[in-house]
Amino acid sequence: MVIGGVTGRSIDLTVGKGGQVLVISGPETHPTGWYFEAGYKVRMMALEVGGTLVLFMADASPVKSFDAQMAIVQPVLDTITWD
Repeated sequence: MVIGGVTGRSIDLTVGKGGQVLVISGPETHPTGWYFEAGYKVRMMALEVGGTLVLFMADASPVKSFDAQMAIVQPVLDTITWD
């Protein structure tokens, strides 16, 4: 996975029936969280830019709409540049 010329890693998570996922990031003093319930698919993307960890997430519900959602998200990711 490459965003703005920087290579990173990504993982896709699918939240199954009865499942829940809570993702927490950021510094301990100002954490940020995202909550996903059953029926969601999430792509988490992480890369290091100038020594700083940058996270992107894209999600879709229902799961079957994920590829269509990513088709919308990818052109936006393709416009990102880093200074």
